[in-house]
Amino acid sequence: MCARQTRPVSPTSTPDPVPSIVFAIGSRPALTAHDADALARFLDLDCTDAVSPLATKIRNCTRTGVDVELVNGDIEALADLFRNAPDLLEPEFGLADLHDEVAAVSAP
Repeated sequence: MCARQTRPVSPTSTPDPVPSIVFAIGSRPALTAHDADALARFLDLDCTDAVSPLATKIRNCTRTGVDVELVNGDIEALADLFRNAPDLLEPEFGLADLHDEVAAVSAP
């Protein structure tokens, strides 16, 4: 499920120009809303069902502004996606930090 975000805000900080989503795993990697949407689309393409449950969760959390809580099935789905599509680790996709956290958690 999604968990409430708890990001400290200082009175002098400026808001992010692009909303982001945080994954509640390891160092809590964040994605821009654009990158999160792209990740959801890739998950849908990689899924044998019509729509990936994790993609739906990411879209809901992005829309509501809460962190994405990852359960074992979600971590496996991400690990499979990164294994099947290594090009997603290129810098333009912004997924390297999330990949590193998923790899650390799913390592044997």
